[in-house]
Amino acid sequence: MRWFRTSQPPPVDEEAGGFLGELNNSLTMSTSTRFYGFVITFGLGMILSLFSTTYLTTLRLYKFALVYTLGNILSILSSMMFVGPARYMTNMCKASRRGASIVYFLSLACTLYSALVLKARPTTVVLVLVQVSALAWLYLSYIPYGRKIVLSCLKSTCGSALSFN
Repeated sequence: MRWFRTSQPPPVDEEAGGFLGELNNSLTMSTSTRFYGFVITFGLGMILSLFSTTYLTTLRLYKFALVYTLGNILSILSSMMFVGPARYMTNMCKASRRGASIVYFLSLACTLYSALVLKARPTTVVLVLVQVSALAWLYLSYIPYGRKIVLSCLKSTCGSALSFN
């Protein structure tokens, strides 16, 4: 995080060529701009995600799914502010995060499709749960031993709940 304390943007991988590399280079911003962009997009994402619960309590699942998914998209975009789109997408495509990333982005698209086109409430609810789970699993991959700790807690909790001794 040494780059964050300077006024220069984070270093860009030379091998990040193609469309994402060009996009990353064209979106080079100062550290303060990145920070403000992060705060604004993350704040809006959290506001939308929290606001979506009002639709959930009134059983307007379509509006809930739409607003919640848009909030998640803004939250993901806020993460891109720190490292740039090319590096962020490269990190998401690493072997340890690839599965969770694919499930997450597919669940985003399928949630919107289910809510807006199919208008299938049960499917929309299941897809939102998949979306939440995939995002949590993806974020846990950024925490050292995060997934192992959560799996260990789940095994000990489920194991003790299932034992009838």
